[in-house]
Amino acid sequence: MAHLMGQPLPSPFSQVFGKARALDEAGPLPSLDEVRAHWERISAHVAVHIERLDTAQLAQSSSQKLPGSDGTLLGALAFLAQHESYHLGQIGILRRQRGCSPMHYRLRPREAGRVGA
Repeated sequence: MAHLMGQPLPSPFSQVFGKARALDEAGPLPSLDEVRAHWERISAHVAVHIERLDTAQLAQSSSQKLPGSDGTLLGALAFLAQHESYHLGQIGILRRQRGCSPMHYRLRPREAGRVGA
């Protein structure tokens, strides 16, 4: 998403997964806390930049064509958000099968200084 908006970030896990074609080819896996920290940092970055997009920018052609998208930046971002939710649903199913507590969402107050805050 950040890349599509012209605000790319380097992958925090390219060392681990960059050349791997299967999980057993990956390097040492990051801890859950490390994954969560990167997730929160990247999510905050995307949230800030997505709020700065105006209607004209969202209507522009996307640099990446994605299934189910209308070819616009808005369509591409919508597809990626839906795709992410699909993976989170899969994690929820795996948690349930393992007898773990259900997934939950921690809502955080909006950071001061963010657009629309």
